[in-house]
Amino acid sequence: MRRYGTVKWFGGINNKTGRENRFGFITDISGEDVYLNIKEWKGSGRPAEGQILSYEYVQASGDKAKAAEAMLYSPQEPASQEEFCSLMALFADLRIDVTKKYGLENRLVEQARTYFSIASIDEIFSWLLDFGSGATVSSVIYCWDGWDELVDQIYEKHGASLFAEIPIERLGKKFIEAHEEQAADSLINLEKSSLLRSVSSSGGKFPDSLILYLVACGALVNESELGSYRSRLERYVASMVWKNKIDYPSYVSRFIDEKLKPEGGLRTISLVRPAIEKSLYKRYLHEKSIKAAVLFQRSRILRNIPEYMVLNALFEPLLAGNDLDVVYAVFFDKLWSLIVAGRLVPGNGLETLFPSCAAMPDGLSCEAVYWENQDIYLCRGSRCSRPAVLPNLSREVRDYSIYDWFAHFGINYFSDSHPSRKDFPIKIAGYFNRLVEIYPRIHCRSCDQLMAPDFKYSRVQRAYYEDGARKLENLAAAYRCTVFKCKTEGCTEFGKGHYINHCIGHQCSNVIDSRDCVAKCDSGRFICNDCCSCCSECAKSNPDGLCPKCASPIMIYENVGPTAKRFKNLFIQCRSSNCDFYIPSERLSRKFYLKSCSPPREVKTSGPVKY
Repeated sequence: MRRYGTVKWFGGINNKTGRENRFGFITDISGEDVYLNIKEWKGSGRPAEGQILSYEYVQASGDKAKAAEAMLYSPQEPASQEEFCSLMALFADLRIDVTKKYGLENRLVEQARTYFSIASIDEIFSWLLDFGSGATVSSVIYCWDGWDELVDQIYEKHGASLFAEIPIERLGKKFIEAHEEQAADSLINLEKSSLLRSVSSSGGKFPDSLILYLVACGALVNESELGSYRSRLERYVASMVWKNKIDYPSYVSRFIDEKLKPEGGLRTISLVRPAIEKSLYKRYLHEKSIKAAVLFQRSRILRNIPEYMVLNALFEPLLAGNDLDVVYAVFFDKLWSLIVAGRLVPGNGLETLFPSCAAMPDGLSCEAVYWENQDIYLCRGSRCSRPAVLPNLSREVRDYSIYDWFAHFGINYFSDSHPSRKDFPIKIAGYFNRLVEIYPRIHCRSCDQLMAPDFKYSRVQRAYYEDGARKLENLAAAYRCTVFKCKTEGCTEFGKGHYINHCIGHQCSNVIDSRDCVAKCDSGRFICNDCCSCCSECAKSNPDGLCPKCASPIMIYENVGPTAKRFKNLFIQCRSSNCDFYIPSERLSRKFYLKSCSPPREVKTSGPVKY
């Protein structure tokens, strides 16, 4: 019978003779070193360390073994059942990359199929116990397309002992689902390292209820141990909460009833509680129940999640029966309280509530409005082909956007499916985008701490719930903030007010910051460095704009000379000969191409023009 082994070493320089050795040794599957002389080598070249060889095993004198008719193992080389088992014994100890290097994987699968077709179930099970733990064998046999059927046959004959002998992650998905409780018992009895290895290498085939059981038992205790099952577990628990119907397998329900309910149920499990409370809040909110506000007040988890902070700030006043004007004032006040306290960073964690679109820059949400004349949607003047502001109540409630929630509460657009700037949902979306844009600027440039807004207040009476009881109070609600002050004592900028607001210019996304803007118009408004706009009065009297350096009128020029491009040849500069303000064509705002601006003066230069 031919045997198999790997080349331990061959050749090399002999220290005594100074010549190259013509022999070496093979490590046989038994671990024995087998002598190989070059005369018995039937392959080309010379054997190399690590190569897999087949050879005739010859027992020499003195209990020494030697190899005869040795050659490099070929995947096409026929092998008897006994030889196949010898091969598997060898490959069980080899790395997977070795079998790939020599093209053995397909051959092993083919031989395994032949072997399994004629062997008894007992023989197969015994073979798996001997060789199934090897990485190479696992990679080949457990991926065989007949493996699942074979497992069923082994289970019929050997029952639950299969779970103790074959890694659970190697069993088929359908088999695990059909025998979930036995699989759970087997997993729970593994050492922690083996359990984590089984979960991480399972390829997502473990049922969600089994993962919940492992978490409930304390076998998996953090998100990193859950791995790819984390989001699935959250959705599984959420679906149970949303249906308000417990539909766990009996073994899971039994464990919860006997072990967890006396201590408070699943909500006592740190990995599960967030999913329960988030789903419960949205269920209550969908039911338009004040229970949502009560749950938020009592939940430390919800009070620290941006999405739920915003939802509660908006809909708690609505649930209490306030009109939209009061809701807006109260929401604005709560929003800034959260920002100033450092608990909410505009834009972070709000992607579900305020979805983006292709028309808006990264980090900003869609705020599309309908343009009736052209029957299209626009986001800040750019065409929005897929507006995200249109509600879709057919999606799952846990994935509702703020527009879905508004529609659910009956806060619709004035014109059906045609949002405009005056609509409450669009006002909210636009305000959030502006918060995202100014947030980096409302930090002190000396100490880098968040500055405090100098609010303007209005008196409103709001209704609210406290411990489930409806109450009324007079509130000084912040409604506008454009001045920010450093609040860090000892900072050189402490107490200094800085005007920070958005430019009112056409499609201008620039932020007016008094630390950067120098000139003001006659109305006392800062002039934008990008589009030269300042206020509505000046927009009428000086539609082109004013110089942000000296407040003089600006001049629009068009390059018609040899350096002119095909498009965008306009540039602007201050009319004052004592001012060097100038914006080249590549940085020019779209405003200057509007018909409302003065006709450009033609020149044969790209600027600036010498006066």
